[in-house]
Amino acid sequence: MEKMSLNTTSLKNTLDRFENRQVVLNFYQKDMLVDRVGLFFDTIKVSKDSVHFQKNGDDKYVLDIHTYDNFHTLMGFKHYYSLSTGDNRVELYFP
Repeated sequence: MEKMSLNTTSLKNTLDRFENRQVVLNFYQKDMLVDRVGLFFDTIKVSKDSVHFQKNGDDKYVLDIHTYDNFHTLMGFKHYYSLSTGDNRVELYFP
């Protein structure tokens, strides 16, 4: 697992390449899956505190990132990432 400290520039550079795709967001607390969101989007906009998945210029989903400390590229799948802090994490998968 490649670990990067969470800075929005690094996150933006990684996520900006994804357009006109699908994303699956898996939310975990203490390694237990607590929520899953799947959606189609046109573009991704990264701000200081959030990631905006947009369709036709409108936000389809806004992921609050201000509480996460780490950004990781995960192994096992192509285009598989994680934002984490302590026991909480969200995994982003772009199939």
